[in-house]
Amino acid sequence: MSRGPGSVPPAFGVASGAGGPSWLPDRARSATFDTVADAALKGVCAIAGIVAVVVLGAIVYQVFAGADQAISKLGLGFLVHEVWEPNFGHFGAATFIYGTTIVCAMTMILSVPLAVSIGLYLSTVASGRVRAVIGPLVEMLAAIPSVILGFWGVIVLAP
Repeated sequence: MSRGPGSVPPAFGVASGAGGPSWLPDRARSATFDTVADAALKGVCAIAGIVAVVVLGAIVYQVFAGADQAISKLGLGFLVHEVWEPNFGHFGAATFIYGTTIVCAMTMILSVPLAVSIGLYLSTVASGRVRAVIGPLVEMLAAIPSVILGFWGVIVLAP
């Protein structure tokens, strides 16, 4: 088998130009390998999906099991009461839930358009040189935990 200039040598156990073991004929090798690989990938994805559902169920169970004493003592009204006076035994989470929801909504209103704009700019408009500089910076920003960014914001921006 002669290879022309620029051709890539076959991988170990795989014939050149085919997608399966070298001991099968080309057409059978490709069809058999694709069928087996598709079935294996489908099995891996199914197992990953089942594991994700089981883990999510375990998390929900642990949250409710950990909150069992609070729910039995305070009831679910705890979620809608606004008063938080632990000295008097009044506990309400509505104010905290509302504040968290507003902060999350404001964050999404600010960050989603910015993130989508940067992504579209880098993928469609930016030159190769700009993409080479800005792309890794965006990836590094994604690697920094949001808690660290929030702490930095409190330190720098707070009066």
